[in-house]
Amino acid sequence: MNYSYFARKYYAAQFGQLACFFVYLAPAIVIVFVAILIRSHFPILFHALLFGWGWISWTFLEYIGHRFWMHAHRVNAVGKRDFANHQHHHTHPTQIRVTPSHRFLLSIGFALLIWLAVRLDGYFTLITGFFCGFTLYFFMHALLHKAWASKFVGRLQEYHIYHHCKYTNRCFGVTVTWWDQIFGTTPPAGARIPEKTRNFYFGKNHYAAKNEFL
Repeated sequence: MNYSYFARKYYAAQFGQLACFFVYLAPAIVIVFVAILIRSHFPILFHALLFGWGWISWTFLEYIGHRFWMHAHRVNAVGKRDFANHQHHHTHPTQIRVTPSHRFLLSIGFALLIWLAVRLDGYFTLITGFFCGFTLYFFMHALLHKAWASKFVGRLQEYHIYHHCKYTNRCFGVTVTWWDQIFGTTPPAGARIPEKTRNFYFGKNHYAAKNEFL
């Protein structure tokens, strides 16, 4: 076993993750500073800014988690389990463990957080925005695996198919594509999705060659 290869790969991933966090932190500091300045004079803008940045923060964590955690075969037991679960979803794309009941409960939780944010009238709105992104993630993921949803989420769905079936080291965003664009993990130029791959992804033909990209 080439331990030096795995060591280089590990440290490269850690450095890449750290670089991504630095890109995120720069605007985050500015947003918090602006929010502090406008809180007393522009309360509606204050809450809109916090809610929006909370949602954006979730999209960043979604990207980081998918890229560096779900695709890293870590040595601890939890890491191995997460890796195995995610790999299972890649090979069985129609099997989604989050049910409509789960999504309903998330929606109820989101509504309660909105009520609480209004009552508290403070920085808690940031958490509400973050939970909004978390909730939307599970709704969006379900849509990305429905063929009819291509009319509404076409580009996102194509990214997700690329990630599932060919370019597992690209297209990590689920609810947005901009982090892939910022960090250079978009599909290669000229990539396209054959009909056999679409059939496999949507479960029309489970035996289709999922790696057969032309």
